[in-house]
Amino acid sequence: MKMTMKGRTVAILLAALTVAALVPLSAQTQSAWYEAKMLALGFEVFKQPIPMTDFAVTSLAGLPTRLSTFKGKVVLVNFWATWCPPCRKEMPAIEKLWTATKNKDFVIMGISENEPKETVASFLKANPYSWPMFLDAGSRVGAMYGVEGIPTTIVVDKNGNAIARVVGLDPRLDYSSSAVISLFSDLATRDASGK
Repeated sequence: MKMTMKGRTVAILLAALTVAALVPLSAQTQSAWYEAKMLALGFEVFKQPIPMTDFAVTSLAGLPTRLSTFKGKVVLVNFWATWCPPCRKEMPAIEKLWTATKNKDFVIMGISENEPKETVASFLKANPYSWPMFLDAGSRVGAMYGVEGIPTTIVVDKNGNAIARVVGLDPRLDYSSSAVISLFSDLATRDASGK
């Protein structure tokens, strides 16, 4: 099919807008209250909050759970796998973050990428992490969000928008540090408008 000049212009404009939405917040002059804190901790902060498409994953008990279930809470979506050394390395610190914040409007969704339930259950029996864990059969959800490497963590605000992410292990990011616990506690205690 031959594309007209107008059609090409529209396609280029749509592509530019899509890319612009993913430009880190640090590239613009107006910043959100959390920008400097998150950047200092190793997160990439998005220029504007990006609405997350709802998705369903399966709990280890076999129950489907949707991201929208947690609307009104800050959600740390952590894509991981049992065979991934960086994933395993950050898990004890994520457990400490969960322990410190689980009674706030905050939840962690640990999403195992493309692994059998038995493998994940066996891993968690040997490593009893207590935050909610889910299975992403076929890496459908990971593919939907462009997860190309793990661990990948996306921070979702109370309105269901992605505000930041980190791919891989950043040496600045220690989920068990007082700075990270304070940041997520603050995110969880503010209302949905960030105030």
